[in-house]
Amino acid sequence: MEAESSDALASLDEMKAKIKEEIEELMASMMDVSLEGGAKLHADDSVDSLMKTKLHTASEVEATMNEKLLELPNDKTLLMKLAQEEAENMTINNARCLDFYQEKVRALEEEKNSFESLIQKATAVNDELDKLLAEQTKKDKLENLRRRYESSGILFLALRREMQFALGDLYPEQSESLSMEEFLRSLVTKMQEDNQDPYITIDDSIPQEYVTFLLRANLIVRHPDDALRIKFVDPRY
Repeated sequence: MEAESSDALASLDEMKAKIKEEIEELMASMMDVSLEGGAKLHADDSVDSLMKTKLHTASEVEATMNEKLLELPNDKTLLMKLAQEEAENMTINNARCLDFYQEKVRALEEEKNSFESLIQKATAVNDELDKLLAEQTKKDKLENLRRRYESSGILFLALRREMQFALGDLYPEQSESLSMEEFLRSLVTKMQEDNQDPYITIDDSIPQEYVTFLLRANLIVRHPDDALRIKFVDPRY
């Protein structure tokens, strides 16, 4: 550091000497021109401008030469102390910057953890809702199935009652009544297998007189396009 300061001072002294030398040469040249030209020199505008420039430059050089330059002390111990203080200040500033950015990182980490916690809670709630929805759907299906069979059971009882009334008039024998009840039960069972389609298909194994009896009793009707397909008519309505 001391060597750099000495080089800077030497360079500045060199520049001062060079400027001073150029000014002296300029002044000597002006004096020669003034002696040769006489009054013509004072009438020339370019010469007047040159004189003003010379005076301005001379004043600036003089001000520069009078200005005190900052000089570093020659004491190596003091220089080391200054360097140490500068290093300590730099260390303190760097530590402050590090603390600032570490605090920023901690804040961002906390924010990230907060968002992750919210996402985990939202995911858990969503999973629970899915489970509840699945259970509710299962319960709804079971409830619909229960209502369906209850409704079918009520319909079967109504059909059985109507059938027994009709059989009591047409077929007083008990065996005929039981056979018709079994046929009616089989038809209701088939109907329950496909609730979307109210019509069921009968085959040749079913006695035709049973079908005719149920048709005359208005307990069943045939499909308009297929005579082998029938559906029950609820006698309650």
